[in-house]
This record gives sequence, C-alpha cells and structure tokens, in this order.
Amino acid sequence: MKLDKKVHSFHARNDSILVKQKEIENLYRRASRYLKKDNIEKAIERFEEAIQKAERLNATCTKLKYQCLLLVGICYARQGRHKDALKRFQRAIPKEKATEDELTFEIYYNMALSKVSLNVFPDAIMYFDLALCGYREINKLDMQAVILSKLGHCWVKSDNSNQAISCYKNSRNIFKEIDDLSNETLIMTEMAWLLGSSGQQKKCLAILNDVRTRCQKIQEGDILCQVYYNAGLIYNQISMFNDAMDCFELATDHLIVNTTEEKYLGALIYQGLGAVLNQISKYSEAIDYHHKAIKLFDDLKDRSSLSKAFCNIAYAYRMLDKLELSSQYYAKACRAANMAHDNISEMEANEGLGDIAYHQGKADDALFHYKLAIKMLTLCKQWNNDAFERVTTKLSDCIERKVTLKFYQENMANMKMDDNKKLSELTLPGQYHQSTLDHTYQTLRHFQMMRTSPLDQMNNSDHEINTKVDNLGLTASYLQPREIHHHIARVEQMNLAMNTQYQNLKPEAKST
Repeated sequence: MKLDKKVHSFHARNDSILVKQKEIENLYRRASRYLKKDNIEKAIERFEEAIQKAERLNATCTKLKYQCLLLVGICYARQGRHKDALKRFQRAIPKEKATEDELTFEIYYNMALSKVSLNVFPDAIMYFDLALCGYREINKLDMQAVILSKLGHCWVKSDNSNQAISCYKNSRNIFKEIDDLSNETLIMTEMAWLLGSSGQQKKCLAILNDVRTRCQKIQEGDILCQVYYNAGLIYNQISMFNDAMDCFELATDHLIVNTTEEKYLGALIYQGLGAVLNQISKYSEAIDYHHKAIKLFDDLKDRSSLSKAFCNIAYAYRMLDKLELSSQYYAKACRAANMAHDNISEMEANEGLGDIAYHQGKADDALFHYKLAIKMLTLCKQWNNDAFERVTTKLSDCIERKVTLKFYQENMANMKMDDNKKLSELTLPGQYHQSTLDHTYQTLRHFQMMRTSPLDQMNNSDHEINTKVDNLGLTASYLQPREIHHHIARVEQMNLAMNTQYQNLKPEAKST
C-alpha cells in the first residue's frame, strides 16, 4: 500500500514537472513569435516569465532556460539596453567549459556585439575571439567569416589598421570560398572604408568600382541597400559628393522599412543624404531628409542617433539664417544627448548654441554654452584634441570680444555729452582735445572696417557667413552698422567744427 502511494506520488510529481515544462515551452514559443513580429516589450515579458519558471525546476529545463536568456538578452540589446543584455548573456554561459556548445558560441558573439555598442572594444575583441574559436571547432565557415569582419571593425576602432586589414581579407576569402557574393561585396566596402580613411584613395576607388560592378549580380534588396549605403559613406568621406548622392539614392530604391533593423538603416541613409546635401550647400533639400531621419530615430527611441540628427538639421537651418529654428533643434539635441549619455553629441549641440549666441551678440550665453561644450569633451573616454582646440579658440575669442566691448562701452559712456554744450564750451583746441577726437575717430573707423574674428573665419570655412552686406549685423558685436555710421558722422562733424573754429582764430595774414 505504501509502495503504491510512493509510485502515485512519483507519477504525480513527474506529471507536474511535465506540465510546467509545457508551460515554459509555450512561453518560449509565444515570446519567439512576438520577437519575429518586432514586439520587443511583449517578447521580453514572456521570456522573463519562462526564465523564472525554468529556474524553479533546477536542472530540468537548463537548455531551454539558456535559450531564453540568450533571446531576452538580444531583445534588450535591440532596445539599446546593452548592460541589461550583458547580464542575461552572462547568466547563460555554462560554468564548465566542457559543456560549451554552439549556443554558448552564439552567446559569446552577442556579448561581443553589446560590447561594441558600448564602445568597449578590448572586451569585444576577447568575446569575438572566444566565439571564433568555438565556430572553428565545429567548422562553421559562415559564422567565422562574419566574426572576422566584426573583428576587423573592432581593430579599426582600436587604431590597429594592420590587424583590421588582415581580418577583412580572411573574412572575404571565406565568403569567396563558400560562394557568398553578397557578403563578400559587403566586406569589400569595409576594406574600401579603411583604405579611404588611411589616405589610400586609388586603392579605395578601385575597390568601390569593383563593388558597383558586383552589385549588378546581387539579387537581395536588403544587401544592395546596405552595400550602396556603405559606398555612399565612403564617397562622402573622400569628398566625392556626387557619387555619394548617387549611392545613397540607389540605397533608398532598395529600402524597405518594416523591421527595427530596416528602420535603423533607413534612418542612416536619410541622414547620409542630408549630410551630403549640407556639404554641397543645398540646405533646403537637406532639411527634408533630416526630418525623415528624425522621425525614424524617434520611432526607434534611439536618443543618441536622434541627437545627431537634430544637430544636422540645426546646422542646415543655421546656414539658411533661420537662427531661431536652429537654436530650437540644437536645444533638442542637447536634451536627447543628455538622456542618452552621449557626451560627444551634447558637446556639438552646445557648441552650435554657442555659435548662434555669439553671432547674435549674446556674449554671456555664448560663454555658457562653450564652457558646457568643453565640460562634455572632458567627460569623453576618447579625447578629441581637434574639437578641444576649436572650442577653446571660440571661447577665448568670445571672452576677448566681451572684454573689448565692455572697455569700449565704458569709454563711450565717458564721452557722452550734449553736442551743443560741447561745441559752445570749445575754446582754442589744444593738442589734447584734437588727439582725443582723432583717436576716437580712428577707433570707430577700426570697428567699422575690422575683419572677421578667428571665430568668424572658422565659420566661414563651413560656408556659414556669405559675403553679403545684409549679414554684417550678425557679426558686428561691438556696434551695429547703423550705430557705427552715426558715431562716425558725429565725430567727423565735431572735427570739422573744431578745425573751422581753429581757422577762424588764426591771425589774418598781413598784406604786403
């Protein structure tokens, strides 16, 4: 009788475990369907629920639990929550190396991708190497080629171009071996980028010409979209803007915006088109593409990319002399960058706000934003010396203008007197009076004729200030043009009056 009860209890327990396993499997399948439909929030909820239930069963559902941890980590990564993703990936790694399998190599690969997104390239290289070793053990060539291409990118970011070229070449050779023309062509664009950035333009252009020929044989629209986008970036990098425009427009021809990845690529393409149009001074056309990029980045809730898009459109409005709109978008860029903890974008946005304030004669506002820009630079992990020198030059120039303006205003305040009273009290002018007025006249003439400052010269290089008389009001922070002419006319009148009076007091020449 007791034995029957034990057997019954054993079967009941097994039935309960089987029921729970079924529940976990169902949650896993439901979560996977949500993931395929790009419903990331729902997918995360179901995967997390499945993980909790699996952990209560201890070792019974270990494999399924690891799969759920991997996939929920991928969901977090797609939301940009890479630290949460890494925690899930870490929990999915087997404690004993002997139990590592293809699932573990996939986890290493995804951990490396999250490290890349966090710009922690030494860790990314380590995890890519672990994944590469694993895929070599099981002789999975396609993943070896993919990982080698990712390693090439990491070595580029680590300023090791020799290692990068070696990885790209090995990746291309494997893709060629497995007859994968599409991915081989993609890797060629990566190699062209590296050659272009290192000044080897002839080799870069040779590869790009080969790439554009190969594109005629590629059937997959998503691959063509990516290849043309990459080529557009490279042409833009080497200042071949017409070719860049052609490639970006060809990319839009093959663009389909449904999934998260497609939306992100679409936003990058529109951003690239806007950037090229900015470069060739077609700002009104550029703004249309910037708006498209902003909409997609906003849908994706990608605050870092959104801040860059805001900076781009702010620059275009600034070049069209629509300073209020430009300021609004730079302010939006600041907020988005701050939320994304993107110090570089926040620096660029504050620099833009400082430039606008400077040209509007708002020295205190300009100083405030330039100081913030420098602060953001000091918080960056990767130091940008060129940006630091550029912003500090603007800051020092702004301080110099402010001090000069204050000095000038104090001098002018001391010289303010009633013109009639001044003239009535004039006696025979001494050397002191004449030299003072001459000095004032020369000072005002200097303000009128003064060339643009170092800051204006830097902005001129970006086509910011065209040589139009209408724009002088933005750059003359000492006095507006009308005030300058008023003061000059007044001083000339006073000089004329004094000279006339002096001549009248001269003794008449004696007649011979």
